[in-house]
Amino acid sequence: MIDWLSELHYKYKFKPETLYVTVGIIDKFFMYNRDVKKNELQCLGVTAFHIAGKYEEIYPPDLKSIIKMTANALT
Repeated sequence: MIDWLSELHYKYKFKPETLYVTVGIIDKFFMYNRDVKKNELQCLGVTAFHIAGKYEEIYPPDLKSIIKMTANALT
């Protein structure tokens, strides 16, 4: 999942800090909740990416464009 997120990060030319914060959010989530199903990982990654983008980017991507990044696998 982190590899996929780093590809998205590179493709959309976000700040490096956005990826670091994304991984930090995912890590904190796994500290408290270890029961994550495999099909929920992409949703977790996108959510963490969205939160990190709002925190780090001057013009964060909106949720619709992030969902497009997933090839509309999420709704």
